[in-house]
Amino acid sequence: MKIEKKTIIICTILIFLSIIRIVLTYNYRIYPIMAGEDDRLMVKWAWSIIEGKWLGDYQYNTLMKGPIFSFILATLFKLKIRYLVFVNIFYVTACIYFIFSIRKLMKNKYLLIPLYAILIFNPIMFSREVTQRVYRNSLIPIFSILLISGYIGAYLNRNEKLYKYLFYILTLCGILPLFYYMREDSIWLVPYVVFMSFAIMISLLLRIKKEKWYLILLKIVALILPIICTSLLGWKIEKKNETFYGLKIKNALSDSNFVEAVRAIYAVKPNIYIDRVTVTQEKALRMAIVSPSFTEIYPKFSEYLGGYNSFDSNPSDFECEDGWFLWALRLATNSSGYRNIQQEEDIYKRIADELNYAMDNGLIEKQDTMPSALLSPYRKGYFNKIVSKIIEAFIYTSSYKDIAIQNEFEYLADKNTIDEAEKEYENLTKEKSLVLYENGEKLDSELEINTKIIKAIIFLYKITGIFLLILGIIGYIIIIIRMIGDIKNKKYDMVQVFITVSGILGLLFTLIAGIAYNDVATAYSIKVLYLCGAYPLLTAFCVLSIIYGISCFTSRKLIEE
Repeated sequence: MKIEKKTIIICTILIFLSIIRIVLTYNYRIYPIMAGEDDRLMVKWAWSIIEGKWLGDYQYNTLMKGPIFSFILATLFKLKIRYLVFVNIFYVTACIYFIFSIRKLMKNKYLLIPLYAILIFNPIMFSREVTQRVYRNSLIPIFSILLISGYIGAYLNRNEKLYKYLFYILTLCGILPLFYYMREDSIWLVPYVVFMSFAIMISLLLRIKKEKWYLILLKIVALILPIICTSLLGWKIEKKNETFYGLKIKNALSDSNFVEAVRAIYAVKPNIYIDRVTVTQEKALRMAIVSPSFTEIYPKFSEYLGGYNSFDSNPSDFECEDGWFLWALRLATNSSGYRNIQQEEDIYKRIADELNYAMDNGLIEKQDTMPSALLSPYRKGYFNKIVSKIIEAFIYTSSYKDIAIQNEFEYLADKNTIDEAEKEYENLTKEKSLVLYENGEKLDSELEINTKIIKAIIFLYKITGIFLLILGIIGYIIIIIRMIGDIKNKKYDMVQVFITVSGILGLLFTLIAGIAYNDVATAYSIKVLYLCGAYPLLTAFCVLSIIYGISCFTSRKLIEE
């Protein structure tokens, strides 16, 4: 089969850009952070998985987060693959997959080049807070791109031969389960999965008279496969937890008595209202009066509330914002003598039952809670604040504020002493860290040159990001207007564009809205680390909206026949 000259040129340019992107970060250094509930926990779990011990000996934080990242770390170690090399090649692969999936929307294939270039050099994948940390958030932007690529590819190939359609569905069978269990709060993915599945299903049903009915049925049924695979992975995690810890749950934040205890505690109405604080010291004391089981952990709980307040926006009030409350409760329970999962489950059930009984019988006042037990209760006046925070988060993301790289060495307190924890990071990832050992070390010249180039790239995105967001919004509005006009004339090309771009925007908005609510109600959350999945989604949305917004004013057809 003869390959078109245009295809060769495009592929050559994409390969060239990919090589540049990989070379820029090939000698990157990890930025190890000793966060006991974050990076350090992921590394500890990875070593346990390598040793065949699943997540290790049970502790208060063992089932508080998803295990997938640690499993990937362990797999890389066994395969002798460098962590940062994997992350950056994986990101390049995800971007290529996106271009491959979106190509049917581009009659002019040369437009794939700027789309790829803007996506592949996104500063989030140079960031100290995301890529250089040995933490699960390094993979969130990658899986965000993979997820939309899979569903966009399935949607655009829904009317093609079965094998083309199934290619994307089968890739989603790997992408969705791993992404969903990467974190314990992946519920934000569900609306997008439902939206795209529904769009594909309706579109297929509209062709029932043009295509064989059993092929239509097979394609619709295939939409369930990624969901089935996600359920199977959840079941596998449950079985692992049951085998090692005696309780069949995915994690403590999804389906345990801990969640019920949190729900009951949040339902108790506080007498003092403090921003982002639902469980005040005053409220904790009243709960101890009506709940004998809570009384057992109250002294330690009050102590930990006071201890965690140092991380809050008001570190001197001895109160704990909701972002840290869960950890205070877990630690208080553990420090009060409840050390294994069965003991925890027992006291959490008793606390939930006693507090619910007290509220039902008027011994303590009750307030409404959110559908999810882990969301802080909604308060009057939140709506305007949330809208403001959503706008702030979009601006923050598009301006690439606070994105920085870390390629300067940090000194240990004693340069002649090698910190064992740091060495664990290095041994696991097969990467050098930015900690200076022994008699000193200098950055090599190649890393210094690459650092300057990366900083220049980040600066370019920062000065153009807001402008790109504005143009993206304008382009999206134009797409909607054009689509409405085309539908009246029985033309449906722009419907495909609208569904594709709207899906990306919907996923992006769901993530940002959740973070905005968390920022208002729980703890300061508009940060690079929490918004990392939003950056590539915003880039994809803006560039596609601009391309098709412009196309609406030209006579040239952009969509492939």
